[in-house]
Amino acid sequence: MSAFVSIAVSAIMAAAMTMLPAPEAEEPSIYVGEFTVTAYCPCAECCGQWADGLTATGIPASGGIVAVDPAVIPLGSTVIIGGLEYLAADTGVDGMRIDICTDSHQEAAAFGVQTAGVRVIDTTE
Repeated sequence: MSAFVSIAVSAIMAAAMTMLPAPEAEEPSIYVGEFTVTAYCPCAECCGQWADGLTATGIPASGGIVAVDPAVIPLGSTVIIGGLEYLAADTGVDGMRIDICTDSHQEAAAFGVQTAGVRVIDTTE
């Protein structure tokens, strides 16, 4: 693994450790639109053959991570949903959908299907 990739993975893991309230005006965010929002956990029932506990970016799947369509939201971006920040570090959804990673299957199942406005801070540059 190159030093750049190692540093990038370390930065993504550090950002994913907690969900923080969205900043008021620290970094400008862009309204992306209304998304269908669901939840998943890293179990076999939610992830099928990809249930290895890692996201598409190689970091552990846990709370604070969201799965996005990278054609809509770049991986590595900060995604703001309902005033909470998440790290876009997983894939597996298409278009205007977001899947929030939870730490348990019960949480994921209880979340259901919701609609929410989504804002993004592109931190990949």
